[in-house]
Amino acid sequence: MPDTHRIERIVLSNFQQFPHCLIDLRNPDTGMPLEEVCFIGVNGTGKSSVLEQIHRTVLSGSVSESNGGEARILTTHRIDDESFCRVRSNEIDEWYCVPSDELNKFFGPDKKKKNKVSDFCERFAEFTVASPGLPSAPVAFFSHSQSLIGPETAGEFESFLDARLKERSVAYRDFLKLPENRSKTVEEVDLEFSKSFPGELDSLKEIWDRVLQQASLQFDPDGKGSLISSVTGNEISFSQLSPGMQNFLLRLGHVFCQYFSKEEQATGFLFLDEPESGLHPELQLNLVNLYRSILSSHQAQLFIATHSPLIATQFDPASRVVLKFNKQGHIVASRGSEQKGAESTKLLQKDFGVEPLQSRKKKKKKKKSETPAKVSQLKEAIQDTDDQTELAELIDEVMSIRRL
Repeated sequence: MPDTHRIERIVLSNFQQFPHCLIDLRNPDTGMPLEEVCFIGVNGTGKSSVLEQIHRTVLSGSVSESNGGEARILTTHRIDDESFCRVRSNEIDEWYCVPSDELNKFFGPDKKKKNKVSDFCERFAEFTVASPGLPSAPVAFFSHSQSLIGPETAGEFESFLDARLKERSVAYRDFLKLPENRSKTVEEVDLEFSKSFPGELDSLKEIWDRVLQQASLQFDPDGKGSLISSVTGNEISFSQLSPGMQNFLLRLGHVFCQYFSKEEQATGFLFLDEPESGLHPELQLNLVNLYRSILSSHQAQLFIATHSPLIATQFDPASRVVLKFNKQGHIVASRGSEQKGAESTKLLQKDFGVEPLQSRKKKKKKKKSETPAKVSQLKEAIQDTDDQTELAELIDEVMSIRRL
């Protein structure tokens, strides 16, 4: 069974709003798969759809029940040190092992012809192979509508916490029953148990407290696993936290337990769709590093789709994938331009394509200064026309200018 698995490219043909789109997920300097990818773009450019399709190919899922037989999605996978291509639709699921030089030519910068997935299948039919077998790897996907650990729905907060506490309680009872512990005091047993079996909640406390400290709270992994106010010392229920904070803590907890309890692995995948929802800007700034701290020893490939410049600025420009509409109304992908750590205003202008507020104000002032002349022209046109339809349109335009 292979050890490592990374996604290198995704090509979408005749899929939803993608007539054809190639997204390169490799480092432009090394040619190796990116360890982190951040998708940005206006609403409707398909960030969530791309995230979902990468998730589906990792879990061997079909394209979608509603996209029809014409929709095809190609992904290139780096499995150990070898590249494989996978083509999926609702009817087919085929693997190819194409020589790297041939593959690079096919996906090269030839702007005269855009090679679709059907072209790939026809050209490289002789290179079809049996499925290489994907390595077993932890996979998590979180969005507004889905919280998945692998293909299964993730538990709610109370059930998640309750399961961790029960596991801890069972381990403690088993520890008490050991012959060498029967003559020790409770305090001695508790101390030795904490050293010998730190447990998931004890380790998770370090992650959660980095979030909770902003609200002067800390997590108590003992007892019922409650929150403690750093100011009053009183217990506080998780239900008293905002929904955004609860969701954030729960997702961190699920991801942590996915990786912490497993032996060190060289592969894994985490998908986060708009993780900034309901979070203060300070938490948005810390969000990526919190997930990185969990994934660091496992080298998992991280995929994020976001509208937050505070999150996007934490990625290198090569890892920032900008989805946008071209003049034909088709979605194309490009790399980010602003450097990692750039100010939000710069990132908004260059990579998000949002015009600065000051520039908007100047344009508005200029537009207002031009309105008297424009109104005069429209009034003359109103006096000269006998067409009732044109007359109504001219009057509407005058009224809209008056409202500016």
